[in-house]
Amino acid sequence: MSKQPGSTQRAVTHAAVDTLLWQALASVIVPGFTINRVCAASLVVLAKTLPAVPLNTRKWVTTALGLGCIPFIVHPIDTGVHWAMDRSVRKYLDLSEQPQQ
Repeated sequence: MSKQPGSTQRAVTHAAVDTLLWQALASVIVPGFTINRVCAASLVVLAKTLPAVPLNTRKWVTTALGLGCIPFIVHPIDTGVHWAMDRSVRKYLDLSEQPQQ
């Protein structure tokens, strides 16, 4: 990360923390949890509705459903993480800090 001319070390640190936290939430934690819950729910539903289908086949269908949901969850997760961070962490990081003259 290169430092902008006139920015303080504090502003750079706050921007780095904001970026790291956003990436962790929007790219790893929330999507991982969401896909895990979609897969778990689909496996249960498949077991109840199609018990004659072999477990291995139900697991492959579950995997396909988990992968298939990815394009539909990206935008809502990104929007939700922005919303949550704007109302929590970003208030304390004060990312609107202007360099003092």
